[in-house]
Amino acid sequence: MDYPAYIASYSIAHNERQTALRFFTDDVLLEDEQAHNGNNEELQIRSWAHIGETVLAELDGVFVSDEDVPLHFFYPFRKGEKARYRFLAANTAVGEKISHIRITYWESSL
Repeated sequence: MDYPAYIASYSIAHNERQTALRFFTDDVLLEDEQAHNGNNEELQIRSWAHIGETVLAELDGVFVSDEDVPLHFFYPFRKGEKARYRFLAANTAVGEKISHIRITYWESSL
């Protein structure tokens, strides 16, 4: 799995479909799927490891809201506002594709 290529593709605004087709299995399980609604993200890898089917990564993320999302569970976003978070992502890879994504995150003064 080319995790840096996945993160680069994921970080391109409005590139969700292309990223999903290239990097996700058809039955991918996205935990915290609602985390990205109304936002664009730019991610940077701090560190990552791929052992067997497990890909672990520590990521820095900058969210920019496309719209007001006052009830977003991360934070009450306002259109155009930036918020920074640090993530730990635990992914399951099947061959070159991701089949399961689990994340934990915390607000950070990056």
